Amino acid sequence: MSDPSQRAAQAFQPGAMVADKYLIEHSLAEGAMGRVYVATQEPIGRKVALKILKPILANDDELQERFLREAVAVSKLHHPNTITVLDYGQAAGTLFIAMEFLDGQSLEELVKIGGPLPLERSAHILRQIASALTEAHDKNILHRDLKPPNIFISDMAGQQDFVKVLDFGIAKLLDNTSTPLTRAGMVFGTPEYMAPEQSGGGKLDGRTDIYALGVLMWQMLTGKLPYKGSHPLDTALKHTTEPIPALPDTVPMPMRDFVYKSMAKNINDRPENAQAFINELDAALAASNVPETLQSPRTAAPSPPAAHNPDPAPKTSARLWVVLGLVGVILMGMMMVGGLGAVVVGFLEDDEDPSATPPASAAAEAPKRTTLKIKTNPSKARVTIDGDDKGRAPVRIKGKAGSKITVTVSKDGFKTNKETVRFPKKGTEEITIKLKSKPKASPPTTAEENKDWTIVDDKDKDDDYDY
Repeated sequence: MSDPSQRAAQAFQPGAMVADKYLIEHSLAEGAMGRVYVATQEPIGRKVALKILKPILANDDELQERFLREAVAVSKLHHPNTITVLDYGQAAGTLFIAMEFLDGQSLEELVKIGGPLPLERSAHILRQIASALTEAHDKNILHRDLKPPNIFISDMAGQQDFVKVLDFGIAKLLDNTSTPLTRAGMVFGTPEYMAPEQSGGGKLDGRTDIYALGVLMWQMLTGKLPYKGSHPLDTALKHTTEPIPALPDTVPMPMRDFVYKSMAKNINDRPENAQAFINELDAALAASNVPETLQSPRTAAPSPPAAHNPDPAPKTSARLWVVLGLVGVILMGMMMVGGLGAVVVGFLEDDEDPSATPPASAAAEAPKRTTLKIKTNPSKARVTIDGDDKGRAPVRIKGKAGSKITVTVSKDGFKTNKETVRFPKKGTEEITIKLKSKPKASPPTTAEENKDWTIVDDKDKDDDYDY
């Protein structure tokens, strides 16, 4: 008999029916705890995102409870800017959550491709995230992992940059009857966006999520992260002990002050709740007198401003206590969880931010980087570069001048094409990768010919969605 992982792999193959109602189309994404599939809900024909707990973790009672907590938390939320949970249950020996399927791109992709965003656009996106949090916080639910991959951007009902907040997988239910699911010594979240009280194991409330909103705004306005350490603990320490890096002078002072307040080290110095955050954001925008044609800070090249320091960094002795506290938290988690901690607990670190500013010495030695703009014929085909899904064409990427990459292009109804291309020696180069149509199978004319049929399982889709 096969193990649970093998049975689940078979149960979620394309063409499989899950829970007698979800027809699997293809795998979409994978994380530390789960995997997401594109599926069709039968018999109504609705496309859904089906998230499952990895079978290897299905025997861990606490992780099962945490996975179901996500379903319970989000099922309580009905805000238009929050992802909608349609169903949840158990199938093939593991747990699943069925969510609405979205078409668009993550905020991470938007910033990575477009660089710093104009102030009005950044504020429009941030206002919707905060609006989703007003309902969550009113129902005593913290997100605790707000970051660009968990913010989805699409055009819906004629509205551009419509936001959906995703992944309440480590959400905390702040009610007295809930059983705490954070083991002693564990720290959950992503270090680049964690408030000091979160990484230090302190008491959390809605203002912890507001700190992450401040970091998101800082990143949207600059195209990079405010703090980036050499490892997760170093990054968390920078959030806790270092002054808030100054925003460029191209950002109006009222907006700079608002972002600094949202990123205050002391939780009591931030906006008191999500609605207050929205009100102060709108006031800062109005005081900035920002025209709609405001360009991104990238268009100007001001001299680097001095670091902003509304919250002086703790003295050396205080910093030492912070370090000892963080190390103690992590060591306790390691002792209690063992090998599993490397998978689902501790600091959940993102991929290194390619937009982060390198040290001066590294910048001086960095090789020349150029840009490739990849288009496809037909348009909007899915582009994968060296195994990394970049979404639908057109795609702009940067790399070392003259270096090679392998580009795989696929789309429904066409043969997948894989080509090796080089970055130009200078500037930007545009290339177009063509796809050939798949031959259409003709039905046999006699029963005898049935044995020669091959049903082509179409796995290539042009939908683009990240969880």
